[in-house]
Amino acid sequence: MADKGVIPRIGYYIRADLHSELLQLDRAYQAKKDRSSDLLDRKIEALNEALNALLNNDPRLTALDQIAISTMMRKLCASSRINEVLW
Repeated sequence: MADKGVIPRIGYYIRADLHSELLQLDRAYQAKKDRSSDLLDRKIEALNEALNALLNNDPRLTALDQIAISTMMRKLCASSRINEVLW
């Protein structure tokens, strides 16, 4: 923002050793975040498969499985749109 003239320069420069340490921490965080997003993608994919199995009346699902999936999908609906699920 100082380069654009919005605020004056504060005159603070980060030390090189601190800068390299922060970069190292950021790289570690990004790597962890990437692994977490892959796991989340797999979980969402599994949820989608379970819902498709429920809607297709898959014989592999027990009655308890059907209740669990239906309850979870109802819980995921926004409270303002709950009437759409109940109709």
